[in-house]
Amino acid sequence: MTEQQSWQGIAQSKGMTYLQRLPEAIPEGQFLVHNSERPTHPLGSHGFRAWLQVQDEHLEPCDCGWTPELGTHYRVKLRPKISRYAEGTDPARGEPAGLYSGSREPTAWSDA
Repeated sequence: MTEQQSWQGIAQSKGMTYLQRLPEAIPEGQFLVHNSERPTHPLGSHGFRAWLQVQDEHLEPCDCGWTPELGTHYRVKLRPKISRYAEGTDPARGEPAGLYSGSREPTAWSDA
């Protein structure tokens, strides 16, 4: 089994059909979805992928303006990235996040 065959099998098991060109209309019960790459033409260039699939909890309406003639399309919900800073360390100074502002004065408490 080639890598492409394995991806096709996974896609089919999830009810996904990757597109090489846009359909004239979205089939009943299907949703037009794209990945997080910037939309490009032709489909598949520069990492941009689009597909049809049934609705699931991982989709959200997309407002990027791609293909308005086909109506609402969707994107996969992205999980927010958690940076080291958000986890509690300011990587620029190696200090706990939120304890110091740019003035180097404590902002979470005071000594007074």
